[in-house]
Amino acid sequence: MRRSLPLLLLAVSACAPAPPAVVLGGEGCDAIELAVLDPAVLPGWTVHSLVAERDDGDAVWTLATAPEGALFLKPWPDGPALDLTGLGDADDFSLLPGRTDGESWLLLDRQDQLRVWRLGSAATGEVTASPDLTSFPGPGGWSYSLLLVGEVPYLVAAATGVPVKSMRFQFAPLDPRNLSLGPSGPVHKFADLCMPPAELPCSIFTANPLLADVDALATTEPGTMGGAAVLFGVAFDATTAVDPGFIMLQLSDRGPDRPPDVVARMLAITPAPPAPRLQGRIASDGQLLFMSVAALAADDPEPPVWFGLVHVPLGDDSSGLTLGRSPTRNGPVLQFGREVVLTGLEHGRWGFDLLQRDSSLTADLALPNDTQVWSAGHAQWFALPPTGLAMRLGARCAADEQPGD
Repeated sequence: MRRSLPLLLLAVSACAPAPPAVVLGGEGCDAIELAVLDPAVLPGWTVHSLVAERDDGDAVWTLATAPEGALFLKPWPDGPALDLTGLGDADDFSLLPGRTDGESWLLLDRQDQLRVWRLGSAATGEVTASPDLTSFPGPGGWSYSLLLVGEVPYLVAAATGVPVKSMRFQFAPLDPRNLSLGPSGPVHKFADLCMPPAELPCSIFTANPLLADVDALATTEPGTMGGAAVLFGVAFDATTAVDPGFIMLQLSDRGPDRPPDVVARMLAITPAPPAPRLQGRIASDGQLLFMSVAALAADDPEPPVWFGLVHVPLGDDSSGLTLGRSPTRNGPVLQFGREVVLTGLEHGRWGFDLLQRDSSLTADLALPNDTQVWSAGHAQWFALPPTGLAMRLGARCAADEQPGD
């Protein structure tokens, strides 16, 4: 079994302070306070995911199921909705923040359907749909993700249902104007990306003859690094003794007319539950990639036990990773503007450490136990309690103490 190292707490230095009343990424704050920006997003609906439209204002896009059971891309608090009923289930869609204010993205990933929507103003329901993209990259089973590499949206396809040693990845740009498919880049074979091949866990997985199910779990938020990264979960049949793994692909931007450079990184969870459900979160502060992963038994109702990882610097190209638990928090890493926060929920308090070069800033907020929290883009989060209404959270510099306090 590989050694586990504690999570290293590193981040870039903060920028100049902002006024305390402004909701922001915590740059330059001497103290931070969390805030509930919207205590009830789409009351009566089931909200599956949420992205903020911009740093300020209340407009968001949601993927949500209406009380009567239909699935919608639904703006909140105002705007026309797009009926997605019949295209897929909520799990088939990924709702993603964009690089700039007023831009968001929606991806439909099914074996028989592959589509992308670029979302503009939520208030007006501005949506641009791609043509049919199901021909990319060809026959076989694929798991897809959408990444913004520089100014170009890229589709990333990972072969699934094949032995790991035969796993391959392919990338294709989308025309930013009409979202049509551009020329596909070279095929990247996992056995070639996993270097050096004798390094753990590369040597285990590249020699594995078993079929692997591959699922895209998370991507970096656009604009947080020079390029982008995607995290895949790799699971095997429950009757085997092979532990699940995670593959992170890091794409480095080489300009709009050249395909990105690709580096693969891999880790495994040992021991693993039978038929695991894999979860993952990924974030970047512009210098490092941070990742948290979890594996639950298929029928386990308990919240996940998160393992935290601080990646090597973005310029490193080694494939082997060391995984360890965070010494201070029990939750996943999340994006917070251009910073990264280490989160956790214990005893009805959700809190985080904003990791800065000289110190970490800490804040917490009362939330029900078992509440799940995701990054929503633009320095905000989407919180979903086990029962109750979906919420939108943010943070700001704490107000200065009054003289004499």
